[in-house]
Amino acid sequence: MPIFGKLRMNEIGFNGFRRYLLYALGEILLVMIGILLALEVSNWNDEKKERALEKELLSGILNGLESDLEDLIFNKKQHTQTLNSQKIVLAWLDSKEPFSDSLNRHLALSHAFTQFISQDGPYETVKISGIQLINDPKLRLLISNLYDNVYDIYGEREKLYNAFAMESYTKINAPLFKGTTPYKLGPEGFMFGEMEPWDPEELRKSRAFQHQIRTLMVFNELIVESSIAPTQKNVEQLIVQVKKELEKK
Repeated sequence: MPIFGKLRMNEIGFNGFRRYLLYALGEILLVMIGILLALEVSNWNDEKKERALEKELLSGILNGLESDLEDLIFNKKQHTQTLNSQKIVLAWLDSKEPFSDSLNRHLALSHAFTQFISQDGPYETVKISGIQLINDPKLRLLISNLYDNVYDIYGEREKLYNAFAMESYTKINAPLFKGTTPYKLGPEGFMFGEMEPWDPEELRKSRAFQHQIRTLMVFNELIVESSIAPTQKNVEQLIVQVKKELEKK
């Protein structure tokens, strides 16, 4: 009898220990689940904050791009008008037509140039915050390429054209014109001025001036076709892509 009693007590002790072990494992499992849920909630909150910041950054990029597009459209229109005036001046130089006062404006406009100023503040903010915040890798690449490559190439070509135009004012035009005023301040702001030659026939005979106008025209065509037009296309395409990404947010 004592032997069976001892076996019974051992069985009770073993069962109690097993129940305690199962209880302890259950407690550990619940704690682990709780930790995992807390981490999941934390990650979800972090992701939510990152997506909210991404939306804010992309909205800033979009505003900057739309402003840049307006500037590019204006610059393209300006250069197209300048190109037309350059052709008119060259046609007169190559002809025997008498000088008319209307040419004064075309002479001024043929020397006009523009200055593209990108609203790149939002992009600089993106770089500071971390470009990786923009979730779509393709969109990241398009944005970086525009600001770091396309705009830089356009800016360098524009700088060369503007420098040549400014040099024309100071070195070639000075002895030929009474004044070099491609722009003047009017009641509504800046407007195109006039350039009146001292002697129209001497101007027509000036090979240096003819070379200058022809060179400006070639440079101007390059600016329009190989710089402004493709840059404008890049900006328009990126605006579409940014809007699509914002619609997902």
